[in-house]
Amino acid sequence: MRRLRIASTQFILKPYSSLSSFMDDVSKMLDMSKGCDIVVFGEWFTLGLLSIDMDIDKATYDDIPRLARFTDDLCSRFSDLAIGRGQCIVAGTTVEEHSGRYYDTCFIFMPDGSMYRHRKTHLFPLEKDAWHMSEHDTMEVFEYSSRGCNNSDSSSIEQDGFSVKFGVCICYESQIPECSRVLALNGAELIVCPSLTLTDAGYNRIRHSCEARCIENQLLVVLSSTVGNLAPFPVRGIGRSAILAPCDKPWPSNGIIADGIMNVEHIVMAEVDLDGIKMTREHGAARTHRDRMEKIQLYSRWFASYLGK
Repeated sequence: MRRLRIASTQFILKPYSSLSSFMDDVSKMLDMSKGCDIVVFGEWFTLGLLSIDMDIDKATYDDIPRLARFTDDLCSRFSDLAIGRGQCIVAGTTVEEHSGRYYDTCFIFMPDGSMYRHRKTHLFPLEKDAWHMSEHDTMEVFEYSSRGCNNSDSSSIEQDGFSVKFGVCICYESQIPECSRVLALNGAELIVCPSLTLTDAGYNRIRHSCEARCIENQLLVVLSSTVGNLAPFPVRGIGRSAILAPCDKPWPSNGIIADGIMNVEHIVMAEVDLDGIKMTREHGAARTHRDRMEKIQLYSRWFASYLGK
């Protein structure tokens, strides 16, 4: 068995007077996730850092790119935490400035000190039109390995060592099936979805999309919702985190492995046997992952017909 212990946070938005106070709250969430192999934070969970160098009551969407000035320091601190705790930390998203453009970027920190990033490829209209973010064009698969992990409380310590391939779909990307599909075709068994949704409808779109991606690709999805608000700054996070699976054996019939509590600071944890993904794909009642692979040429013809119009 490849037993992976996952934690998905519901980080609460609030103003911060310093980066250290923000990291103190991050550390508290990590303390709650002690023993987990992978910990996931939500999209835009760094928004409260805007209050460090400005009056949050006067902040506007135009100020969001200012978060980029904290990014290097955040990366350094999260890397130290990942190494010291022996955990893979998917550090939600924050602003990254690159070649004169601003990206909604998810940084991933491994316990061996390596760092990866995923820049959002499909922006929600608000981010594109008012938050001054740019879209990127890459979907990559990353690999977490328990080998050499120094997390003495992790369930992986009882095993000979294992690895899991995973990808990142940031919030709105979960509503674009092609994003998850290319990750699954490149070996992902797990997708993490850092999310910030501002309305009940927005949360439901992301939640149902994550559930659908599980069924379509026969893999696990970890949804991490940022909650709370920065009033009067016009951002309020609505939602709850979850660890989701295909509605097929050996997983729960409703596809919910673990579920959070709406709109409060919280953490959701579960231990999963990753070998269940292979069981679902090979012996489940449905064969959506395999059947879709077998029809790739057909789909290409369908799309070619559309593109040729």
